[in-house]
Amino acid sequence: MTREIIDKAIKTDGIVEMEYSKDGMSNKYYQLDKIAYSDLPNCFSGYPIGSDIELTFNINKVKEIQLMWGFCL
Repeated sequence: MTREIIDKAIKTDGIVEMEYSKDGMSNKYYQLDKIAYSDLPNCFSGYPIGSDIELTFNINKVKEIQLMWGFCL
């Protein structure tokens, strides 16, 4: 399901909200724009809302992800 949401965000230039756990113990929450698949295997990238720093995420470490509809900057 995660890949389908990422695919839809890429196609629609959408924004996603996700819960991510890098270490499996502590979770962080992100709202990401400009989603794209990374050159790294099984990874994607995006920019946190209000930031110009691109972050890369492992798809297997995404705990929950959803498209944000009706979001305005």
